[in-house]
Order: sequence, then C-alpha cells, then structure tokens
Amino acid sequence: MQRPSVVIDNGTGYTKMGYAGNAEPSYIVPTVIAVGGEEKGGNTMTQKSKINDLDFFIGDEGVHAYARAMQTPVLT
Repeated sequence: MQRPSVVIDNGTGYTKMGYAGNAEPSYIVPTVIAVGGEEKGGNTMTQKSKINDLDFFIGDEGVHAYARAMQTPVLT
C-alpha cells in the first residue's frame, strides 16, 4: 500500500500542512517565529548570532510568547 504525499504550504500568514488528495489541510499554524526577547539582549536573529536550542517558538506558541521578538520568515 502506498502512503499519500505530505503537502506543506509555507504561506505569508499561515503554514498549512496535510496530505495530497485531502480536501483541506490537517493543520494550520501562523507563520511566525518568536526568538529571545529584550531580557536576553535583543533579537537574536538581527544580531546575526545562532539561535540557541529551544530558545524559539513557532506558530501558535510564537504568537503567544510575550516579551519575545516575533519574525515573519516568509516575505511577500
């Protein structure tokens, strides 16, 4: 039995994920990344330094992570 292909659409507002052949995506999450906030010395992405392991939030967690600098990685 062949497995269906995974489809990922990295949109500017939302990332949609699901399987080929389905009428609608299985998961929809905001296309945002939240990295360390001001209490950690500013936005680590603009400082050209590495993002420490687990020092970032993606999607819904990124939207709700207050005191962190949010980035929208997909530009129009």
